[in-house]
Amino acid sequence: MFARSRRSVVNTALTTSPAAAVATWISSASAKLKRSPAERAVCTRGALAFCIGTSGGVSNFSVDELEKLFAVATVYPVVDQVKFSVFEYRRRLLDSAEARNVALEAYSPLGTGRYLSDETVRRVAQRNGRTPAQVLLRWCVQHGLPVLAKSTHRERLAENAQIFDFTLSQADMSDLDALDTTGGTSRAVEAAWWS
Repeated sequence: MFARSRRSVVNTALTTSPAAAVATWISSASAKLKRSPAERAVCTRGALAFCIGTSGGVSNFSVDELEKLFAVATVYPVVDQVKFSVFEYRRRLLDSAEARNVALEAYSPLGTGRYLSDETVRRVAQRNGRTPAQVLLRWCVQHGLPVLAKSTHRERLAENAQIFDFTLSQADMSDLDALDTTGGTSRAVEAAWWS
């Protein structure tokens, strides 16, 4: 991993396996901070399970998993990367992360393109003179989330970056919030794949 990297230190690394990560985090957090970046790489079931550099993060940790981690860790994650969108508006998870100073980072906010054709999303986009993708990304930003939007098209990447020169109204935000299908859950994923 480090041989291919152009950087000598990665600022934040994520782990995607809560069960294995908690054990790794507990046993190695303090000692690993004093070692070289190469020595700090601890692999657990194929997932990087400890921070390299200055901070660490987790992926798909629910409230209960964050609570377990915070109960035993001496080094806390700064980010929890979760699937988060207008259709996966995990309010209780967001509130819990904010209370612990953990940033929730939204991945798949466009639902790999599926959410762009939703009637409510399109209506809000039309009212604002924006694309559906811009509206979905702006919704995340207005909820205080760093957001990861993937595209293989250069023009869409540029278009998706144009979300800081407008604001969605409270009515627009409420319309989009109402699209949630999770019931505002505290869970990061509907079913744990690592069990």
